[in-house]
Amino acid sequence: MHRPVDITRAVATRGWPTHTRGQVTFTLTDDLAEWNTGTWQLTVADGDAHLHRVTTEADLHLTVRGFAQLYTSTATARTLAETGLLRHTTPDPSALDLLAAGPPAEALDYF
Repeated sequence: MHRPVDITRAVATRGWPTHTRGQVTFTLTDDLAEWNTGTWQLTVADGDAHLHRVTTEADLHLTVRGFAQLYTSTATARTLAETGLLRHTTPDPSALDLLAAGPPAEALDYF
């Protein structure tokens, strides 16, 4: 039920644990919001995070559905690789778990 429209704004305004630090580069594919498609570098430090475009090749290729699951902390990178929402050329895709470093998404109302 989560569909990011502006991934840079979503990452910048999310809120991040102050103890989490790291950096990961990934390619995102988004067929509906083409402005999200491209290669991105995520940097997290001191309770803040930023996404910026890069021109380097990435070993991690993520669909927007996979991005949403990581962003809401409802899946790990390994799980996404098993379901086909993440392709990787590295032996271990866990570096992308940095995107899931925040608290899990919760529904404040039940249907």
